Amino acid sequence: MVSIRLSSSCHIEARNLPAHRRTRFLASRGLLAELMFMLYGIGELPEIIIQAKGKPAFRDKNLPGFSISYAGNMVGVALTTEGECGLDMELQRTSRGFHHPHSLERPLSPVMKTYG
Repeated sequence: MVSIRLSSSCHIEARNLPAHRRTRFLASRGLLAELMFMLYGIGELPEIIIQAKGKPAFRDKNLPGFSISYAGNMVGVALTTEGECGLDMELQRTSRGFHHPHSLERPLSPVMKTYG
């Protein structure tokens, strides 16, 4: 599902991306657009520019700062009313031998897991 709050220029930009990047681009912009509507009543996602260091920002400096992050098939958006914000996401893959740091010292036996 794509947000109705995305501008035609946003859709044009998305069309120029590879399919896997297009999907997450539209998801992140759609999420940001919906947040801007819910919090500020702005009906269409404002124009976004890419700053010198590669960070996206609204062209209008009076609008809030935001950060977009991707991890696997997930997208996160942070929005701030003052200053700048940064969001970093990472997938943590568990392995067979992984035990949560706050779990019991000895792992539970299969019987204890069943009835525990």
